[in-house]
Amino acid sequence: MKRATTLLLISLFFSVASGAAAPETPRDVNPGVIGPDHPLYSIDLAVDDTLQRIGVKPPGEIAHERASEAFVAAEANLTEARDRALTALNRTVGQANGLRDGTGLENAQALLTELQETAPAEAQDGLQDALDAVSEAKNRFPTDLGPSGPTEVPE
Repeated sequence: MKRATTLLLISLFFSVASGAAAPETPRDVNPGVIGPDHPLYSIDLAVDDTLQRIGVKPPGEIAHERASEAFVAAEANLTEARDRALTALNRTVGQANGLRDGTGLENAQALLTELQETAPAEAQDGLQDALDAVSEAKNRFPTDLGPSGPTEVPE
């Protein structure tokens, strides 16, 4: 009994200590099951694109997923995977708008902003492009979307 209690206390100590040493990540990181470094990522993108086009999965939710994948890839120092997720994110937000996809776009923007603070210099341009695209989508109305993406809105 004494040995079991000792083992329990030791395991409790290590689980608390490892939790305290774990890097802090935002609360709302929600990457897809297949990450951008996986060979089947193209299939995941195609499935999400199809679900978006038929109206099952909103673009803002997909944008949040892509931003999460970029965030996770950047934390793992996988630059090609990060760039692949950012490219997919930029394609996705072309169909998003602030009225329908506000929460997903807000989450994506928060992740990209946090990622931008720690990303290396070579990633800054891609991150800024993604942030600009998300910001534009947040301010876009559904009427600004054409059949294949955003249209120019006369001022």
